Amino acid sequence: MPGQDKFPRTVSTGFICALLVLVPLGLLYKNVPEIKFTNGPILKHYAAILSEKLPPNAVVLSDTPSALLLTQNWLARTGNTSDRLFLETHALKSPAYYRFQTRRHPDQWMQLPTNIDNNMALGDLDVRNLVLMLSKKHPIYYLQPSFGYYFESFYAIPHGIANELQPYTTNTEVLPPPLSEAVFAENEAFWKQHLPEMRQIIPAVNAPISVQSQDFRHRWLDQMHIPFEKNVEAVQLGTAYSRSLNAWGVAAQRMGRLEAAGEHFEQALEFYPDNIVAKANSDFNRKLRAGERVAVDNPSAFEQRFGKFTSWEQTLNEDGMFDEPTGCLAQGIVFARGKLHREAVQNFLRTLALAPQSVLARLWLARVYVVVGFADQAFPLLDELKMHSDAYADAAITPTDVFEVELSASERATNSQRIERLLTTALSHSPPDMTLLDIASHVCVSYRDYSNALVIVDKQLGEEPNDATRLINKGFVEIQLTNFNAAIPPLSHALSLQPTNSTALLCRAYAYSESGKLDEAQRDYEQLQQLNPKAPLILRDLADIAVQKKDTNTAIRFYEAALTNVPANSPDAKMLGDRIKSLKPHSP
Repeated sequence: MPGQDKFPRTVSTGFICALLVLVPLGLLYKNVPEIKFTNGPILKHYAAILSEKLPPNAVVLSDTPSALLLTQNWLARTGNTSDRLFLETHALKSPAYYRFQTRRHPDQWMQLPTNIDNNMALGDLDVRNLVLMLSKKHPIYYLQPSFGYYFESFYAIPHGIANELQPYTTNTEVLPPPLSEAVFAENEAFWKQHLPEMRQIIPAVNAPISVQSQDFRHRWLDQMHIPFEKNVEAVQLGTAYSRSLNAWGVAAQRMGRLEAAGEHFEQALEFYPDNIVAKANSDFNRKLRAGERVAVDNPSAFEQRFGKFTSWEQTLNEDGMFDEPTGCLAQGIVFARGKLHREAVQNFLRTLALAPQSVLARLWLARVYVVVGFADQAFPLLDELKMHSDAYADAAITPTDVFEVELSASERATNSQRIERLLTTALSHSPPDMTLLDIASHVCVSYRDYSNALVIVDKQLGEEPNDATRLINKGFVEIQLTNFNAAIPPLSHALSLQPTNSTALLCRAYAYSESGKLDEAQRDYEQLQQLNPKAPLILRDLADIAVQKKDTNTAIRFYEAALTNVPANSPDAKMLGDRIKSLKPHSP
């Protein structure tokens, strides 16, 4: 009956009306604090402390556009409009960005060469030289602790979050000068002053650990089964603060201020609990303070904990730098593979300062010393390594690794006595150690010691006369020694085994050409052209043979074909254009 279902309808209607009121109120209660946080003073405080140490007329570098924009806006807002240059480091490799800055700062900026278009990327050396040039007239500041190609020419002096960059005075200067007590006091005062306000972001980054630590709002959200959500801006700021605190902890630890360093590593973890670098540094700091024995971990085990060294850039960018022996060793390996040699040496030296028994750090340090031309500094390290050969297996290195570095150092230092002793040992194995001889041959060729390389490859071919790779190596070495006729038989033998081997064909074509056998050279180059019709080198060499045969039209045709396959305005294009002009009859 109508009267019987009137009460349920009234209850349902009331419940729905209540929901219509309570749900928006609940969402408002949940989100208003987040909105107030995002629009509150937190970002302003971050911008203020980013900017407070920047001197007038500075060049300001940043790895992130957001930090650069915040700094610019804050300085403009506070009326601090001195003539600073704000540069985003990754964008500097873009010719379009570079030219934009040239238009904005024509009196302070190097012009780009005209043959670089907007689709090309500038090299590390180009942008590093730009900043070096700017440093002659401007103080250079970096808004984050960082690493990479700039730090091959500059070292950092921390001023709070920002870092002043100073150029090294010589190329032989490996380590930066130690930080002064004044710098230590300045940075300690900075963090003591600003940490209380920085910590206001922590409730928006980390969920309350226990019910007892929750405020009324978080308890209500928990009862409503609304999960904790991190504030995106707070997480970004927390990561930035954590990285900077870790960096200052590393600097303090290297100054011997272990207590201060430990505090800063722990503070870094407050802002970003997942900072694996700060966690490792904190654990190691406790060992140092306790006087525990320090050793380098197995690199494979370390990679399992922190990821492959080849993918470390993101970790170091987000978390900062390690200052524990295995982490420094791993960073050194990453930097050495990236040709950041000064930073690699610094990390290997730090590993040895913390764990003097590390054989792997010695090996890598010796290897980098050879690359940068400090071979004499590699020899003591290698001599120490050979005294601890029983530790090779634990460090995953072999006697062959040590041999390769020692022979490279000897070649680099032109130490003929060491070279002779090492090669005599390598050649005396019975049966021959082919892997060792391959390494010896490669090192000799790398340093243009072709006479010794020929002795080695002849020894190998005496054992394996049908090895195509070593036959090609012998042909190549004979060419380098200008023994062109002697190069042809081993290359022909290799081609009988591998008829389409382009390296053997190219070497034999060159040997034929240099020994005056133009028809034979032409046949090899034509076979190469079939394999790679647009290769400018092959087309140019075919043109050169046509010139020697006085076949001008054919030469012009091949030069023009080569010209269409090289970049416009490049040195190769200019050379080919000049040759074409020299062959064409002059217009009346």
